[in-house]
Amino acid sequence: MNAQDVILTYSKIYETINIFPFIQLHQLRVAKVAKLISGMVTKETNVNNIVAAGLLHDMGNIVKINFDSPLAKESLRFDEHGVDYWNGIKEEHIKEYGEWSHTATENILKKLEIEKPVVDLINLASWQHIQEVIDGDDWNAKILAYADYRVMPHGVSSLSDRLDDLKKRYHTDDKEAEEEAKKVHDSYFKLEEQLVKFGLKPDEITDESITFIEI
Repeated sequence: MNAQDVILTYSKIYETINIFPFIQLHQLRVAKVAKLISGMVTKETNVNNIVAAGLLHDMGNIVKINFDSPLAKESLRFDEHGVDYWNGIKEEHIKEYGEWSHTATENILKKLEIEKPVVDLINLASWQHIQEVIDGDDWNAKILAYADYRVMPHGVSSLSDRLDDLKKRYHTDDKEAEEEAKKVHDSYFKLEEQLVKFGLKPDEITDESITFIEI
C-alpha cells in the first residue's frame, strides 16, 4: 500500500486494525501538523509520505496503554465500548503483533503491506533516532519528528509544553535515564531551530490552524 492509498483509506485502516480512538485522533493531528509544516518549510519534501507516516506512526501503541490511568479513563468517558472491550483489544494486539509498541507498529505495517519509504520514515522519525534526524538531511523525517512532538494527548501544544508533559508522564528516579531524557528533549529544540531557518513558524501551529487542513 503506497502513501496515497493510506491517505485515501486511513479511516478504513483504523477500523480494520481496531485502533483505539484516542490513538486515531493523535495520529490524525500529527498528520495535519506535518502537512501544515510541509507548506511552511522551503525544503523539497514528499508530502504524501509525510502525511501517510503521520497517520500510521503509532498504530501499535494500544499495547502500552494502562487503561487504569487517569488519562485513559478520561479518553473512555464517551466511548461506546468501555474499558473491558479495549483491554480485550489490547490483549489481542499483544498476541498478534507483540508486547512492545514499536514491534507492534512494525508488524501492523507489515500486515497492511505499507510501502518501504513510509515505513522507513516512521522508523527514522522516532525519538530514538532524533540525533540522526538532526545530523541528516532528510527533511521528511525532520518534519514528521517535530510534528509528533507538537501534539499532546489533548491537542496541539508548544514544544515546551509537550516536553513538560512527557517529563511528568514518564518521570523516573533513575538519574541516568533522566539525563538521557533531557538530551532527547534538548534535541527537539535544536530540530525546531533547524526548521525555523527554512520557514517554520512555531506560533502558527495550533489546534485552530490545523482545523481546516485536509488529509
